[in-house]
Amino acid sequence: MSRKMPFIGIAYCGIFFTSMSTMRFKLIILVVAGALLLPGCRKNAATGGGSNKIRVGYIGLTCEAPIFSAVEKGFFKEEGLEVEMVKCEWANYKDVLALGGFDITHHLVMYFLKPIEQGLDVRFTAGIHKGCLRVQASTKGNIRTVPDLRGKRIGVPGMGTPPFIFANRVLGANGIDASKDVSWRVFPAG
Repeated sequence: MSRKMPFIGIAYCGIFFTSMSTMRFKLIILVVAGALLLPGCRKNAATGGGSNKIRVGYIGLTCEAPIFSAVEKGFFKEEGLEVEMVKCEWANYKDVLALGGFDITHHLVMYFLKPIEQGLDVRFTAGIHKGCLRVQASTKGNIRTVPDLRGKRIGVPGMGTPPFIFANRVLGANGIDASKDVSWRVFPAG
């Protein structure tokens, strides 16, 4: 039996929910998209029989809240799907996906570009995530602009993680060489 290709549902997280109606609208859009896309993720989708179990990989990020909302509100069950949530760590997230540890996930596209280029066999099934990462500094410190980061230490959950990639892009766009002008510190999420 050939191994099915995992799916990555990469969804739009939004920058901030400005009102309850906006939040409700975005949740409805996400649920509708999931309801339309997830039935094709069943193990035996081609035959129409067999198990309706899917394993959803997650790290525990704020952006993943819609997955948990959909589970708690029974949206997966309404579609005939039995969900198993699979907790992962940044450090091995891509490996667990590649080795079949989960069937579907919700993540940033930039995190998977290099692995796909190197042969990771996945399909993207939804919109592109474009919203929740930020480069942040303490309000009590002396960093007010991105150029103020030159010579500073920057904490990320792991080298090569989406926050690391995002910070590199922000630094580069502001004339800072991320390999020379700052030092990186890893503070694993958890």
